[in-house]
Amino acid sequence: PLCQKINVFSAIPLERFANNIVALCSIWYCRTFKTAAAMHTSTFQAYWTLCKPKVVALMLLSALVGMLLAPHAHPSQIFWGLLGIGLASTSGAVVNHLIDRHYDAAMQRTHRRPLPQHHVTPTQAGIFAALLLCSSMWILYGYVNLTATWLTLVTMIGYAWVYTHYLKHATPQNI
Repeated sequence: PLCQKINVFSAIPLERFANNIVALCSIWYCRTFKTAAAMHTSTFQAYWTLCKPKVVALMLLSALVGMLLAPHAHPSQIFWGLLGIGLASTSGAVVNHLIDRHYDAAMQRTHRRPLPQHHVTPTQAGIFAALLLCSSMWILYGYVNLTATWLTLVTMIGYAWVYTHYLKHATPQNI
Protein backbone atom coordinates (compact mmCIF):
# COMPACT_ATOMS: atom_id res chain seq x y z
CA PRO A 1 0.00 0.00 0.00
CA LEU A 2 2.84 2.48 0.65
CA CYS A 3 4.10 2.03 -2.88
CA GLN A 4 0.82 2.68 -4.63
CA LYS A 5 1.22 5.18 -7.39
CA ILE A 6 -0.47 8.55 -7.38
CA ASN A 7 -2.59 9.27 -10.46
CA VAL A 8 -1.08 12.72 -10.98
CA PHE A 9 2.51 11.60 -10.57
CA SER A 10 2.14 8.06 -11.86
CA ALA A 11 5.87 7.44 -12.19
CA ILE A 12 6.68 8.24 -8.55
CA PRO A 13 5.92 5.70 -5.80
CA LEU A 14 3.93 7.26 -2.96
CA GLU A 15 6.53 6.50 -0.28
CA ARG A 16 9.40 8.14 -2.20
CA PHE A 17 7.22 11.09 -3.14
CA ALA A 18 6.20 11.66 0.50
CA ASN A 19 9.80 11.40 1.68
CA ASN A 20 10.94 13.93 -0.93
CA ILE A 21 8.19 16.38 0.06
CA VAL A 22 9.09 16.09 3.75
CA ALA A 23 12.80 16.58 2.98
CA LEU A 24 12.16 19.62 0.77
CA CYS A 25 9.83 21.17 3.35
CA SER A 26 12.42 20.62 6.09
CA ILE A 27 15.19 22.25 4.06
CA TRP A 28 12.96 25.17 3.04
CA TYR A 29 11.76 25.68 6.61
CA CYS A 30 15.28 25.67 8.07
CA ARG A 31 16.63 28.11 5.47
CA THR A 32 13.64 30.45 5.45
CA PHE A 33 12.62 31.17 9.01
CA LYS A 34 14.48 33.24 11.53
CA THR A 35 13.36 34.46 14.90
CA ALA A 36 10.63 37.08 14.82
CA ALA A 37 12.85 39.66 16.53
CA ALA A 38 15.45 39.48 13.77
CA MET A 39 12.96 39.75 10.92
CA HIS A 40 12.20 43.49 11.01
CA THR A 41 15.34 44.96 9.53
CA SER A 42 13.80 45.79 6.18
CA THR A 43 10.46 46.54 4.62
CA PHE A 44 10.48 43.21 2.80
CA GLN A 45 11.06 41.37 6.05
CA ALA A 46 8.27 43.31 7.73
CA TYR A 47 5.83 42.29 5.00
CA TRP A 48 7.15 38.72 5.10
CA THR A 49 6.40 38.57 8.82
CA LEU A 50 2.88 39.86 8.20
CA CYS A 51 2.34 36.91 5.88
CA LYS A 52 2.75 34.32 8.70
CA PRO A 53 4.66 31.95 6.42
CA LYS A 54 4.71 29.07 8.91
CA VAL A 55 0.93 29.07 9.28
CA VAL A 56 0.41 29.43 5.53
CA ALA A 57 2.84 26.56 4.87
CA LEU A 58 0.77 24.29 7.10
CA MET A 59 -2.42 25.33 5.31
CA LEU A 60 -0.82 24.61 1.94
CA LEU A 61 0.38 21.20 3.10
CA SER A 62 -3.18 20.33 4.15
CA ALA A 63 -4.55 21.57 0.83
CA LEU A 64 -1.91 19.60 -1.10
CA VAL A 65 -2.85 16.36 0.63
CA GLY A 66 -6.49 16.91 -0.28
CA MET A 67 -5.61 17.71 -3.87
CA LEU A 68 -3.43 14.62 -4.22
CA LEU A 69 -6.29 12.48 -2.97
CA ALA A 70 -8.64 13.86 -5.63
CA PRO A 71 -9.24 11.25 -8.34
CA HIS A 72 -8.75 13.50 -11.38
CA ALA A 73 -6.47 16.26 -10.16
CA HIS A 74 -4.43 17.81 -12.93
CA PRO A 75 -0.92 19.12 -12.06
CA SER A 76 -1.74 22.61 -13.34
CA GLN A 77 -4.85 22.78 -11.16
CA ILE A 78 -2.79 21.69 -8.18
CA PHE A 79 -0.21 24.40 -8.87
CA TRP A 80 -2.74 27.21 -9.44
CA GLY A 81 -4.91 25.98 -6.59
CA LEU A 82 -2.02 26.05 -4.14
CA LEU A 83 -0.94 29.47 -5.36
CA GLY A 84 -4.46 30.86 -4.99
CA ILE A 85 -4.99 29.28 -1.58
CA GLY A 86 -1.57 30.51 -0.45
CA LEU A 87 -2.33 34.09 -1.48
CA ALA A 88 -5.74 34.00 0.25
CA SER A 89 -4.21 32.50 3.40
CA THR A 90 -1.55 35.18 3.38
CA SER A 91 -4.22 37.85 2.99
CA GLY A 92 -6.04 36.41 5.99
CA ALA A 93 -2.82 36.46 8.01
CA VAL A 94 -2.26 40.13 7.18
CA VAL A 95 -5.85 40.98 8.15
CA ASN A 96 -5.29 39.05 11.39
CA HIS A 97 -2.23 41.22 12.13
CA LEU A 98 -4.19 44.34 11.23
CA ILE A 99 -7.11 43.55 13.52
CA ASP A 100 -4.89 42.44 16.43
CA ARG A 101 -2.29 45.22 16.22
CA HIS A 102 -3.44 46.83 19.50
CA TYR A 103 -3.34 43.50 21.34
CA ASP A 104 0.04 42.74 19.76
CA ALA A 105 1.49 46.03 20.99
CA ALA A 106 0.55 45.18 24.57
CA MET A 107 1.79 41.57 24.62
CA GLN A 108 5.40 40.64 25.36
CA ARG A 109 5.37 37.81 22.80
CA THR A 110 4.00 39.93 19.94
CA HIS A 111 5.06 43.52 20.57
CA ARG A 112 7.89 43.29 17.99
CA ARG A 113 5.58 42.52 15.08
CA PRO A 114 5.62 44.95 12.12
CA LEU A 115 2.42 46.88 12.87
CA PRO A 116 3.09 47.59 16.58
CA GLN A 117 6.65 48.61 15.65
CA HIS A 118 5.32 50.88 12.85
CA HIS A 119 7.44 49.18 10.18
CA VAL A 120 4.22 48.96 8.15
CA THR A 121 1.23 51.28 8.52
CA PRO A 122 -2.31 49.93 8.90
CA THR A 123 -3.19 51.43 5.51
CA GLN A 124 -0.23 49.68 3.86
CA ALA A 125 -1.19 46.39 5.50
CA GLY A 126 -4.80 46.78 4.38
CA ILE A 127 -3.80 47.49 0.79
CA PHE A 128 -1.39 44.55 0.85
CA ALA A 129 -4.12 42.22 2.15
CA ALA A 130 -6.59 43.43 -0.49
CA LEU A 131 -4.06 42.93 -3.30
CA LEU A 132 -3.27 39.43 -2.08
CA LEU A 133 -6.95 38.51 -1.85
CA CYS A 134 -7.80 39.96 -5.27
CA SER A 135 -4.85 38.10 -6.82
CA SER A 136 -5.97 34.90 -5.15
CA MET A 137 -9.54 35.19 -6.37
CA TRP A 138 -8.40 36.02 -9.90
CA ILE A 139 -6.08 32.99 -10.02
CA LEU A 140 -8.59 30.57 -8.54
CA TYR A 141 -11.43 31.77 -10.77
CA GLY A 142 -9.31 31.87 -13.92
CA TYR A 143 -7.23 28.72 -13.50
CA VAL A 144 -9.09 26.40 -11.12
CA ASN A 145 -12.87 26.84 -10.82
CA LEU A 146 -15.65 28.91 -9.29
CA THR A 147 -16.25 26.46 -6.44
CA ALA A 148 -12.64 26.68 -5.27
CA THR A 149 -12.85 30.48 -5.51
CA TRP A 150 -15.95 30.72 -3.31
CA LEU A 151 -14.77 28.14 -0.78
CA THR A 152 -11.42 29.90 -0.42
CA LEU A 153 -13.10 33.29 0.00
CA VAL A 154 -15.47 31.97 2.67
CA THR A 155 -12.57 30.27 4.49
CA MET A 156 -10.48 33.45 4.37
CA ILE A 157 -13.35 35.52 5.76
CA GLY A 158 -13.91 32.89 8.45
CA TYR A 159 -10.28 33.02 9.53
CA ALA A 160 -9.68 36.74 9.17
CA TRP A 161 -12.92 37.98 10.64
CA VAL A 162 -14.80 35.34 12.64
CA TYR A 163 -11.74 33.66 14.16
CA THR A 164 -9.76 36.86 14.76
CA HIS A 165 -12.63 38.91 16.17
CA TYR A 166 -14.37 36.27 18.27
CA LEU A 167 -12.84 32.83 18.60
CA LYS A 168 -9.19 33.84 19.06
CA HIS A 169 -9.94 35.79 22.23
CA ALA A 170 -12.36 33.18 23.61
CA THR A 171 -9.65 30.55 24.25
CA PRO A 172 -5.90 30.43 24.87
CA GLN A 173 -5.62 27.70 22.20
CA ASN A 174 -5.11 29.72 19.03
CA ILE A 175 -2.62 30.41 16.26
